[in-house]
Amino acid sequence: MVNTISKMHYSNSKVRKYLESNKFKDIYFFPHGRFARGYRNKDLEFDGICSKDKKLVLFQVKSNYKISKKLLKQYKKLSKEFGILCLWFDVVNRRGVKIYG
Repeated sequence: MVNTISKMHYSNSKVRKYLESNKFKDIYFFPHGRFARGYRNKDLEFDGICSKDKKLVLFQVKSNYKISKKLLKQYKKLSKEFGILCLWFDVVNRRGVKIYG
C-alpha cells in the first residue's frame, strides 16, 4: 500500500509533465495539508495555478477519487463566469492521467 504523500508526489509529477509537454507556463502547486488554508473557492479546491496562451488556469489533481458530474458542472460554471480555464486531473490507480475541463 502506498502512503498518501507518495501518492500525491507521483500524481503531481504526472500532471507537471503533462502541463509542461502541452506548453502550459508558470506552473505552481499550492501547499498541501495544514499549509493549504486559503486556497479554496467555496466548495471548490485547487491544487495549483498556471497559464496557457495568456489565460489563467486553475487545476485540481486527485489520486483518490474521480470527479462527480455535479462537481464538474461547478468547475465549468466557474470557468465560464471568470473567463478562465479550470482543469481536473484524475490520476486514480496509477493508470495514467484523465483530464476534465
